Amino acid sequence: MLQLYCDTCQKFLAGRLVEGSCPTPVCVNSLHIRDTNHLFLQLLLLEGKVRDFISSMSVAGSWSQNTIQATNAWLKEGLRERCITRDLM
Repeated sequence: MLQLYCDTCQKFLAGRLVEGSCPTPVCVNSLHIRDTNHLFLQLLLLEGKVRDFISSMSVAGSWSQNTIQATNAWLKEGLRERCITRDLM
């Protein structure tokens, strides 16, 4: 996976926080893209179990109607891989 990296701060940065340079006020240097490794959860392989869990927990946990609708919309789109790690540097 490719991610923005600041050599000065020596850390990876979330792309949503960057607008051309490092957002750290002390730094504000140019960035480059660096390869990084992450773990992904293959939700598609767990879809049956996820649906069963949601079906039972939405009732047992007294989920709000908005939460149930949002969750069902997510399931309707189809489950995709989700990154479950972040660089901590």
